[in-house]
Amino acid sequence: MSDNKQTTYQNRKVEETNSKRTTKEELDSIEVEEKAPSFCQIVFSTMSAFLGVQSNKNRVRDFKHGNFLAYVVSGFIFTAIFIFCVVFVVKLVLSNAGM
Repeated sequence: MSDNKQTTYQNRKVEETNSKRTTKEELDSIEVEEKAPSFCQIVFSTMSAFLGVQSNKNRVRDFKHGNFLAYVVSGFIFTAIFIFCVVFVVKLVLSNAGM
């Protein structure tokens, strides 16, 4: 590549990288609902947190308007359900294996 084409390519890559970063000012400017999240939204956010796939818009909503205690309680409930499911599956597999 010529120097001019290579420089243009590098500048484009830098711009793409910078456009993917989210600054604090951009987070503050994201439009979010001005009310507390509903029960279903709290459940969805907790499940998304378990999977690690929360959208930026929902994360901002949760931190701005969410109730900390509601997320902690739902986290404990989903953790207990997860542990129960794992124990159930292990017992089921062991009983089918003849142990």
